[in-house]
Amino acid sequence: MKYYYFNPFNRQYYFPEGFKQQPLFASFYHPYTFAGSLLWFVWKNMKIVRQLCREDSIDTVLPIKRFKKYLPYSAIFAINKGTIGVEQKISIIAYDSISGEEFFMKYAESEIARKNVDNEGKVLAQLNHLNFVPKLYLQASENDYTIIKTSIVKGNPLGKQKIDEQILGVLIELSKQHLNTDRIFATKRKSCFAHGDFCPWNMMLDSGKLYIYDWEMAGVYPLGYDLFTYIFQTSFLLSPTIKIEEIIKKNKELITNFFKLLEINDWGNYLLEFSDIKLKIESSKNNNRLVRPYYQLKIFLSNKSVAFN
Repeated sequence: MKYYYFNPFNRQYYFPEGFKQQPLFASFYHPYTFAGSLLWFVWKNMKIVRQLCREDSIDTVLPIKRFKKYLPYSAIFAINKGTIGVEQKISIIAYDSISGEEFFMKYAESEIARKNVDNEGKVLAQLNHLNFVPKLYLQASENDYTIIKTSIVKGNPLGKQKIDEQILGVLIELSKQHLNTDRIFATKRKSCFAHGDFCPWNMMLDSGKLYIYDWEMAGVYPLGYDLFTYIFQTSFLLSPTIKIEEIIKKNKELITNFFKLLEINDWGNYLLEFSDIKLKIESSKNNNRLVRPYYQLKIFLSNKSVAFN
């Protein structure tokens, strides 16, 4: 089968010929910028542009045989190679042309990536009772790779949506879970289970119902970790010029009310713990895009007296 890579300047996504006839594939890529949306529109709708991105030997650039080992022989799939780096993982969405079944798979080779994917599989296996979490179908490891296979989360990307009652409900529900996990960030503050990367781009809305995916970073964190991630990481990445004082002022009432539900009045120390953990995590990945704002947040909280309750 012929494949076409997107985008022309970065061969990250690979789509099978005829992908436009299958909505599952057409919704695989979600642009978050105007430039990305424009490039996707042109590539998707102009055949002549896609022909310039044709890949005749996809087996030479991707471990296709390994993917097929865990899929029906009649499966057709699209692939996201992931962001290059030590945590790079390959994502696959597949459609069985005979049964109509749909699958999602995540494949990792590096030590760090395999650890993350393995953690996601373990977490999903324990969260099977929650209706906003993908269902785990398979988790397997060989000598040089790890792979999980799950149901597909469908819907519309959450975008920059403000936190509403449904999102708060999910946060509270997650804080009540007691899971066995290897990812534990113990502090002197109260801790709970958390998604670990609770951002809009890891969420979908389908007919008004919220679904959460990408559970690699799930584990035990200080209370409020997911809420702070949604507020600060989303702001740092999507609104990089916004000031920390403004972020806190805009969300102070929301954060205060959330912590009151957890019977905690002073949440400032929890925000400080959050900034410290995030700084360590992003520094270990050399993610300069987030290291600087989290460093600034930590310094701001350490040096300035702020009324948090």
